[in-house]
Amino acid sequence: MAELSSLAPTRVGQAPSSLAVRGGVAIKSMQPTRSAEGFSVKSVMKNTEVEPPPECGAFKTRPLEAPTGFRKFYERGDFPIALRHDSKGSKIAWKIEIRQIDFHHYLPLFFDGLRETEHPLEFFARQGVHDMLEQGTRDQILPVIPQIIIPVKGRFNMQPVQ
Repeated sequence: MAELSSLAPTRVGQAPSSLAVRGGVAIKSMQPTRSAEGFSVKSVMKNTEVEPPPECGAFKTRPLEAPTGFRKFYERGDFPIALRHDSKGSKIAWKIEIRQIDFHHYLPLFFDGLRETEHPLEFFARQGVHDMLEQGTRDQILPVIPQIIIPVKGRFNMQPVQ
């Protein structure tokens, strides 16, 4: 409403520069405005509206570019796991003891599965990583760390991170 008070009749010499004065009454000028990109020469000219910057899409969800290795192995049935329901919720039923599993092969695949968003893939990946890191020995986990850097980086590049 502050703009309405600036449109009130004023004397000829007291009108703001953005208003035209006709017959002793200040009225907004009806000159066409042009739009220009920010930080350009045109953006500092009179009667120019600066366009807002384009959206960067930082919070837009990004779909998976290709099926993960985890999804391929799960659909073929290559993982020694099954879903077990009990009174406390769902758990992974391992068909082989975790300490006997080849960590060089399976741990990077489970970390790659952290990019999945569908049930049960998301649950299997998260719980599988947790179980393997919890029950694996130091000698099994440490040599695999360089192989899990890329899957972890891929998970952090996804949006939204849960």
